[in-house]
Amino acid sequence: VLFLDEPTIGLDPLARKNLWEYLKKIMKEEKTTVFLTTHYLEEADETDQICIINHGKIVKEGTPEYIKKSLIQDYLILEPENPEKLEAELIKKKIKYDNNSEFKVFVKTKDFQKFIKSLDSKVINISTHTPSLEDAYLEIIGEKKQGSKIQETNNDQLSNIQN
Repeated sequence: VLFLDEPTIGLDPLARKNLWEYLKKIMKEEKTTVFLTTHYLEEADETDQICIINHGKIVKEGTPEYIKKSLIQDYLILEPENPEKLEAELIKKKIKYDNNSEFKVFVKTKDFQKFIKSLDSKVINISTHTPSLEDAYLEIIGEKKQGSKIQETNNDQLSNIQN
């Protein structure tokens, strides 16, 4: 077992890359377990298992993929030609969205193509958002963006939810 505390802090990108290559090599070839702490979430995203600690307590653990998928939903970012028309259409179809800074649409299915084809509103630009470990971390420790309003339908009623 190899214990490392913030091993890449202060390293330039090449030295950081070389260290990670070396760690992966000894984990595989020498069957070494590496236990490390890091504040670089992109590094944690490359590991087998992570443990998120907040105020000295473990608040979530599992694979990076499990943590991301169990907390954060994929969504589409749309640039509608007519935002008001799209908003009315989404409300009518009872589709969850957030139009605070970007027009985010939370589609329950991964069939984004089918969803886009079902829209009557013209969309100028579309992109997808896949959750990052940073997104999950911020949700876990409760540091969601303040002031973001998400429109959500629940039992045929529309409610505003403050995140």
